[in-house]
Amino acid sequence: MPTFVAAALLCRFSMPARATEQSAIVAPTLTIEEAIDTAKRCVLERNVRLVGSFIESARFERNPRGDRGPYWFVTWAYSREVKGGQVFVTVFQSRTCEVTYGE
Repeated sequence: MPTFVAAALLCRFSMPARATEQSAIVAPTLTIEEAIDTAKRCVLERNVRLVGSFIESARFERNPRGDRGPYWFVTWAYSREVKGGQVFVTVFQSRTCEVTYGE
């Protein structure tokens, strides 16, 4: 009987400690407005032609792999169907960016 009580007490007092641990939440240090402004600056500096396009989406990626840290992913799309009709801008928390193209 004492073994059962000891085991029950061990479970009772070890469970809340694990349950109250919070995993680190990765929050953006750049606002969505700052990310879009940085993305616009990035495409202008690289002379990317965006005539007839619109910002289709901007989403925050936490990047669980952790290789590049969290980032914003901004997508421009053209108002008509064209081959290679999307421009993707990855905006990192350091305000650096990367441009890629899609179809």
